[in-house]
Amino acid sequence: MTDSTAKDTAPNDTALAKWSRKFIRERMAEAREASRNGRNVVTYTQGQHEAITTAMAGLLLRNEILAQRVAALEARPELKYLGVWKDGSVYREGAAVTHDGSLWIAKGDTIEQPGGTDSWQLAVRKGRDAR
Repeated sequence: MTDSTAKDTAPNDTALAKWSRKFIRERMAEAREASRNGRNVVTYTQGQHEAITTAMAGLLLRNEILAQRVAALEARPELKYLGVWKDGSVYREGAAVTHDGSLWIAKGDTIEQPGGTDSWQLAVRKGRDAR
């Protein structure tokens, strides 16, 4: 099989097509080298190549899906405890502060006091004093 044939039969997906052409070139080089050295030549049928290409396409698709999931997870706001709430401070989404004995998490960027607006989510309510 020549490179031009590989280009014609490879899927349109760029990464898969590049991999497929490289795979074919490597197998052809191995066959030429084996032939020069008097060794048995290992060949692949078109069916075997298609099976390998199909398997590789599945792996590339799963890799892309995982990459998208990782990107989505990394884009989530990070929970970061910033201590006791201070008037006038700017709190970013995911900021956690203590106010009035309770733990609050900012739902978005805010300067508002926890408990008075929808900018904060109560995470842990103040407990009763131990007696």
